[in-house]
Amino acid sequence: DITVRMREYAAEMLEPQGIVYSFNYSEKINTIKLDVNLRKDVFLLFKETINNILRHADSTEVIIRMLVQNNKLKLSIQDNGKGFDEKTVKKGNGLYNLTERTQQMKGNTEIRSEPGHGTFIQFTLPIT
Repeated sequence: DITVRMREYAAEMLEPQGIVYSFNYSEKINTIKLDVNLRKDVFLLFKETINNILRHADSTEVIIRMLVQNNKLKLSIQDNGKGFDEKTVKKGNGLYNLTERTQQMKGNTEIRSEPGHGTFIQFTLPIT
């Protein structure tokens, strides 16, 4: 179950750093059969985003949400960290790589951030 793996990873990585987190997901996720490759890719996107938060955000709180809507899986991760100026994101960094990976999966990535106001990332992926 992907939600169990994600919750365990969040606990393992965030709790030792004193970061409070919540993990909310639609029960519908447990009723659909996600392709093994999609599960793997979603977990990798999640893992890389959590690692980026730990390395760069200086946050104290992370909100993770996952839902299924209109045959799409939506995973959003929001932190209350230092944020960044979206205009200065360089190609080749972690956020760019996340976006590229999502596009290869025929999905899209929404990133909103502002210095001093944290970061919101949402991955929207088609479910086949």
